[in-house]
Amino acid sequence: MNVRTYQLVGLGLLLVLSTECTPTGFTAPPAAQAQAVSTNTGDLRTAVRRVAQQVRPAIVQITNVQQQSGQFVVGGPAVPTGVGSGVIYDTDGHVLTNNHVVSGAQQLQISLPDRRSFPATLVGTDPQTDLAVLQVHADDLPVAQLGDSGQLQVGDWVVAIGNALALPGGPTR
Repeated sequence: MNVRTYQLVGLGLLLVLSTECTPTGFTAPPAAQAQAVSTNTGDLRTAVRRVAQQVRPAIVQITNVQQQSGQFVVGGPAVPTGVGSGVIYDTDGHVLTNNHVVSGAQQLQISLPDRRSFPATLVGTDPQTDLAVLQVHADDLPVAQLGDSGQLQVGDWVVAIGNALALPGGPTR
């Protein structure tokens, strides 16, 4: 794996657990320090759980809806054709996801863990890196506080959270 691949792991979002849980010499960005989960260096038992609790509200399920047509059907009904994960990363409602999740979509639906759902618009895609950005317009959206993946090294702890295959999301270490 090259450096770019490591930076894209988990939708390109590598969440820093805290400055106390990371290798010596690591300095988290100021925003990450303000939101860091405080833990003892020797106690990683609950660190992933705490990060998941902090970030999970901003992890969304994305449903790709496409109109079905075929040899005998023209202009068939719009049906869900794929589901994936994304994360709300700013207060403007921008969502980072994978390009393959939204590819071919005629409609996109975002579902939050609090059971709210909203239509989303596609802002842009990059098929080469398999990344896409969507936007949802809604009030009181949760936002994930992200770490700086440029500060990570092989062996550092990271957490990826999502809803693969429409299953309930959970952390992966």
